Amino acid sequence: MVVETNTSYSSAGNEMLNLILHFDVGRDKPLTVYDRLLFIKSCLWKVEKFCAATRHPFDSGEIDENVIRGYVGKAHLDLGEKRDDGKQFTEVKWYIKADGFVEQPPRSKPALPKDQAPDMPPSRPESRGPKAPPADFPPQANDIPPGPDPQDPTSSPTGEDIPF
Repeated sequence: MVVETNTSYSSAGNEMLNLILHFDVGRDKPLTVYDRLLFIKSCLWKVEKFCAATRHPFDSGEIDENVIRGYVGKAHLDLGEKRDDGKQFTEVKWYIKADGFVEQPPRSKPALPKDQAPDMPPSRPESRGPKAPPADFPPQANDIPPGPDPQDPTSSPTGEDIPF
């Protein structure tokens, strides 16, 4: 489940959405995983996959952080690379498209205004608000298959597709 979101900027100045996800791995407490969705052309694939996993409409990569809190979906988790301090964290490798979700066809790209550099995100009209999600949002947690067996000590939340 998406439990917390906030918008910030990367060190390069690009807009990103920080996510705190809780994964039900069959233990006393949910597994907390942090992920970031970066809104630049080379990273929009992950934004689009997140939208498909949560059944959130994908429209040019725009996501209202207040709308997606409480959404559920499924993702593939694995251990990230070891950091210099030796710590290693579980991370989202990719999101898994929700059953029955029909992806939207790609849209043609609008021409950039003359004063806007190609690397800059397109300007967003102020009058355009967030799109309302369809009536069946968010998917309910009981619509998602259960995670690893809590009685099996070898059951691991990494390298698997886990509901969040």
